[in-house]
Amino acid sequence: MLTVDEALAKVLLASVPLPPIRCELERTLGCCLAEDVHADRESPPFNKALVDGYAVCSSDWLATNTAVRLAVIEHVPAGRIPTKPVQPGLASFVMTGAPLPAGADAMVMREYAEPDGDHVILAPPRPPAPGTHWMPQGRELAEGAIVALAGSRIDAVRLGVFASVGASRPWIWPRPRVTILSTGDELVPHHLTPGPGQIRNSNSVLLEGLVRQAGADALVLETAADEASILAERLAQGLDPAHSNLFLVSGGVSAGTHDLVPGILEQLGVEPIFHKIRMKPGKPLFFGLKRTPGQSHPVLTFGLPGNPVSVLVGFLNFVLPCLHRLGGHPPAADPNPRAILTSSFSHRGDRPTYYPCRLEQEPTGVRRATPLAWAGSSDLITLSRADALVVFPAGDRDYAAGESLAIVKIPGRD
Repeated sequence: MLTVDEALAKVLLASVPLPPIRCELERTLGCCLAEDVHADRESPPFNKALVDGYAVCSSDWLATNTAVRLAVIEHVPAGRIPTKPVQPGLASFVMTGAPLPAGADAMVMREYAEPDGDHVILAPPRPPAPGTHWMPQGRELAEGAIVALAGSRIDAVRLGVFASVGASRPWIWPRPRVTILSTGDELVPHHLTPGPGQIRNSNSVLLEGLVRQAGADALVLETAADEASILAERLAQGLDPAHSNLFLVSGGVSAGTHDLVPGILEQLGVEPIFHKIRMKPGKPLFFGLKRTPGQSHPVLTFGLPGNPVSVLVGFLNFVLPCLHRLGGHPPAADPNPRAILTSSFSHRGDRPTYYPCRLEQEPTGVRRATPLAWAGSSDLITLSRADALVVFPAGDRDYAAGESLAIVKIPGRD
């Protein structure tokens, strides 16, 4: 039986980043850049007014600290180019974002202006200094400057930056395409009322949310009953490389008489890499590869145990790193997080246990973990109150408050 680290190494060895593609900017949110993005021009491309007001020569205030009366020679709205230079004794009314006229070296806000026919009386609180309220050409960016590095994840702010520099079709690593299948005679869709012996299918919804949070696309198949012919049909759908880079199956991977998934996957051509990991919960996790002639990437296939917490533990430990590798994500900023126990805890068992906990972070950066009253791998309610999973190593031991342990953070709970 493999350790978590040994199993993860095998998963990552098989997880090769997908080939980069050019993509329309509007469809890249959440993806990672496959190459640097450069500015195609200076920003701003001209000396730009930062306020609505009057472009002036600051030298008009050399002899006075009070109001100055100037002749207004032009109005320059945003999107227009000034046609007249500003000289001492003259001013142009300029809107925010418009080019500063030649000769002007300061802007006076319109709040300090009083129109006087074809003149204006300007009385700012203090005489304007050269450079007041305008931005020099190229101040934000030089032409060719890097605005985002390869590996950067594209968020809404970066979308705006890319639009401003003309990066309308950046090179990205595409979102992995993930197919999800839950199995089990006992499952009914979440919008139905379960009958005797039935439960609602929460795993498909949980996995779809985790996949989308990770920046991947998700396709959820109809739940499959524990019948070989039905399972074979659904599993074949999930293994189709036209739809899947990664296939997630929940349920049917343990040692019961109805746990048929690993055997049928092998019949469908999946090469098993491992089955069973030394951890709790989630021991009977399956991982394999479905290779298809003519396809450069196999369909990476995970069989996750059916209990919801087992699903989460398996996803965080193996599926999430796999998705990050496929999608070109950079290494985690905090790859080995730890926390200090806030209370004593007794662990019993021959496998490392992933135990739901609440996290608190002190101003110094120290994390503190409080284990929750957890009822086991089917207890999704307690999991919903957790920020992370604290990892208790294998072996019987009583842990004291203040001891430091590894944790696995739950995405979206920061």
